Parts: sequence; structure tokens; C-alpha cells
Amino acid sequence: MMTATTSVYANQGNGFGNNGMKEFKDIQGNWGMASIMRMQELGILEGYEDGTFRPDGLLKQDEAAVIIDRLVQKRLNLEAVDQDIDEDSDMVTGVPGWAKKSVLKGFKNNYINMKRYHSQVQCDRLLIVVELAKALGLEPVDPEDFDLNPFNFKDKNLISDEDYVYLLALFNAGYLKGYPDGNFNPNFLMSRVQMAKIVDNIFNGGGTDSSDKIAPVWPTNSAITASGITSSRVVLNWTAATDNVGVTLYKITYNDTTDKVKYANMSRTVTITGLSQDKEFTFTVYARDGAGNWSTSGPSVDATTLVSTKTTITAISVITGEARVGVELTAGTLTPTNAAATYQWLISDTVNGTYAAITGAAATRKYTPVDINAGKFIKVSATGTGDFTGTVTSEATSAVAISLAEIAAVAAINDAASTTQMALAIATYSAVLGLDLEDYDDLSDSDQDLVLGELIEHQDFLDKAEIKAAFDVAVAAQKLEE
Repeated sequence: MMTATTSVYANQGNGFGNNGMKEFKDIQGNWGMASIMRMQELGILEGYEDGTFRPDGLLKQDEAAVIIDRLVQKRLNLEAVDQDIDEDSDMVTGVPGWAKKSVLKGFKNNYINMKRYHSQVQCDRLLIVVELAKALGLEPVDPEDFDLNPFNFKDKNLISDEDYVYLLALFNAGYLKGYPDGNFNPNFLMSRVQMAKIVDNIFNGGGTDSSDKIAPVWPTNSAITASGITSSRVVLNWTAATDNVGVTLYKITYNDTTDKVKYANMSRTVTITGLSQDKEFTFTVYARDGAGNWSTSGPSVDATTLVSTKTTITAISVITGEARVGVELTAGTLTPTNAAATYQWLISDTVNGTYAAITGAAATRKYTPVDINAGKFIKVSATGTGDFTGTVTSEATSAVAISLAEIAAVAAINDAASTTQMALAIATYSAVLGLDLEDYDDLSDSDQDLVLGELIEHQDFLDKAEIKAAFDVAVAAQKLEE
């Protein structure tokens, strides 16, 4: 049974269903009241036993995992299968039992990033929208497709390229909005009512609560044309639809093995890439207004891609950026320079050794080394896509250096000339060095001094691993003597 502090989203005892409709006493007049009630009726969201929903409360990552799991099952009409989920897996150590299955599903289906997941930590806006877009199978949107606001958020420099394409996918589908000042504010924390509204939008095809029920229409002379046709690409242009309030978005539908959708802004032109060669396609355009109403039909055009005559990628220049933990690396320029490619980041213990794929690295031109990469060598390979073929691999970087923060931490420990200075170095850099201070803080002052003296006696540490090992041994020895 849920207690008064149980998650709004995570039904800890009843799995996927709901506990029946409740009239929450704290949502009257709230801007998201309608969304909250609709999502409760579907069994996606729940309230607290005291009769509240707490709409302004902040969402935690384990709660988000459960709600996305339920959303995917309901929205995509999937059964609540366990997918060979092992709830005893080390990957979910510390995750509440009621959230383990949902979290593991997120890991298995690649919409929850294990490196970014922290069970009880509150969710920021960016984390949620990226997980939602991936879970729903939305195709990433190339920012180059959009040259007008509101698609180009003013603060997009705060968002990585890898995340931005998924943010645009969810935004262009009409499931969320930015702020009136043109920013998305990726680091703002997500409230419960905001999550309810986004999920409601997803179930109802986007849009907003509105009395406008009239969808856009297409004049009788409307047309869409295809040009610039290659073996994998076509450029589409179309005339404008009309609406009683105003058209805000267009989408193109077509089939290439599976049904696909491409969203477009008000410039009424889009380039479709990645098409199969020597194949006839039918492209149909639909229009949407600000209330989320989509036209029921639209003009279509048939186009046949050419037989492939792919260009081979012949070279890749050196990786740019300092080979150091925490510093971004960028793949070099391809030859020819207009080549389209996917990227695979590789790592080896030795410069001339065997290189393996870096687990978790995105297939983009950018990669930022992490602690476990220190001392190793990195390459990147590029494989042609679309009208390009072939795979090329760069020269290796120099050995990845430890982070500047770790350098400073190791230097502070090695340079401490007294127990007072050593205590300050430990307090300042404990997080960088990965030191667990809980047992250390339980020691008496005199025993703490003995631990500090042990570190001073061995001031020849090369990295944080050596410091952590020496610190743990010294603390354990003093606890044993107590």
C-alpha cells in the first residue's frame, strides 16, 4: 500500500493499473487539471493517499522510468511483458523494487542512458524529453531542417547535438513547447504537472487544450513537387494549406519498408534522405494548426530514386581536441568533404594494439573521454551513408591524460606538508578522488590524524586510484584497531 510519501507516478503495489478515479483536492484551478485527470483515468498517473496530487512537486528519475514504461505500453498497444528482465541485476542496485522492471526495460531498449541515470535524483527537462522521444521511437530531427524560431531555441548552445535532435523530434510532433522568451531551459527541473501535460499531449496527438476544432484544409489547386532526386534523396516543395486560425507545422508521410514521417517548418520545403535506391515513393503532406488539429488529407507526389552510384570515402584527417578526460574530441574532416557518414569511436590499451568500440559512445563526430579511458589511445572510424560508401579510420590520439581536476587533486595530496593540509586536500577533492568519507568521519580525531599521516608517509601517488586504495586501507586499519 502506498504511504503518504509514495510517488505520484509509481504505483508500488499494483503494477500497471490504477486505483480508480480520485478527485484530487489540490488541483482545482491548476492549469494542468484536465491532463492530470485524463492520465489518471488511463492508469498512467496516481495521487497520494491523503487525496493530493502535488502538481508542483518535482519528478524523480525512478518515477519517470515507470511512467515512460506505462506510456509506451499504452501508446504503442504493447503488452506488459517482462522482456527477460532480471530484477536482481547489478545494474539496478539501489533502485526501488517497484521501479526495477521499468528501469531495466529502459536500459534494454536504449531510451534510458545508464551513465545519466540516478534513481532518486530529480529530472531535468532535457533528460525527460530525450527519454520520451527515444522510447516512442521518434526519428531524430536534423537541426539544419529548421531555420526559423521556435525550432531554433535561443539556448540550444546549452544542449549537446546528440540530445538536441531528440528534443526537436518531440517538439515537432507537438508534444511540448519552449518558454515564451524562446528558450527551452534544459536544466530546469520537471514538475509532476508538466509531465502530466506532456504525456496527455502524446496520447492526444499533441497540441493544446483549445476550443478550435477546425483542421487545416488544402485549396483545390494545392500541389507538392519533387526535385533534386538522387539514389537516396529527394527535395520536396509544396503550396500552403489554409486554416481558420493559422497553420503551424507540416509533416510528410511515406513508406520505405516501414511507415515514416518527416516534419517541416513554414518554409514548406524539406529534404528526405536515406531513401532506398531505385524505388518509387509516394510522398503526402499534411498540415497542423496551433490547436493540434491535423488535416485529414493533403497533396501527394510520386518520385522514383535513381540507381545508386555511390562515392567512396577515401580518408579522414586527425582527431582534433586534447586527448584528456573531460575534454571533447572531434573526428577529422572526411574526403570528400561533403561525405555523409556514421562514426564509431574506438579505444586500445596501446597505440598499435587492437581497437574495440567504446561502449556508450554516440555515433557522431564528437566524443568526450571519461575516467576509464585514461592512459589509453583513441581512434574514430567513419562509414559512408546515403550516396557514400566505404570505411576509413583515423590515426590514434596520444594516450588520454587524466582530467585537470584529478591532476590538481593528486598534486594537493602529494604536496600536503602537514595533517592539517592533508585534511584540507581530502575535503576539497574527495569527490574527484572517489573517496568515501563516511567511515573516515566516524573515526576519532586522533585516528583521523593517523590516517592522514599514512598518506603523508606515501606521497608518491600517480593517480586517484592509488590514493583511494591507500586511503581505504588506512581507514580500515584504524577502524579495526578501534
